[in-house]
Amino acid sequence: GNPDVPVCIDCHGGHAIRGSNNPESTIAHINIDKTCGRCHSSEQEQYRVSIHYRALQSGVDDSPTCTGCHGEHLLISPKDPRSKVSHDKIALETCGKCHENPDIIRKYGLAPDVVSTYTDSYHGLATKAKSKNTPSCTDCHGAHAVRTAADSLSSIHPANVTRTCAECHPKAD
Repeated sequence: GNPDVPVCIDCHGGHAIRGSNNPESTIAHINIDKTCGRCHSSEQEQYRVSIHYRALQSGVDDSPTCTGCHGEHLLISPKDPRSKVSHDKIALETCGKCHENPDIIRKYGLAPDVVSTYTDSYHGLATKAKSKNTPSCTDCHGAHAVRTAADSLSSIHPANVTRTCAECHPKAD
């Protein structure tokens, strides 16, 4: 009933439909952010400063795009518990898909055990206990503009981490 919901041709094109393996396709991995950005320009701008986008642009095909986190056809609000990016699923099912994958960790030199250390922390245990008042990956690292800790603009850069924690813990120092 929502007239603003995209239909097939909005993402796949009309007469020039190409498969996802074709680099000119609107649904090619390298072009997904452009396709989604037609309607979600703010999220696209944020994604384009992320480590995920930079990795994709440098040839890392394993790096996630919009559909890697949100899915392709069953796009549900993050507030819906069935969503891949819902509070309860983001750490294990979305971020963990790559950040707990030993092959990806080894291949790209990612820090191991980042998701398991979160799930074993107070925040992770509270999330597992169905508390909605706890942070998940995106609350500290960002949802679209994910940056490395070495990036001075990152919310988890040593110069910014206290400010990030203070968003929920006002007395953090």
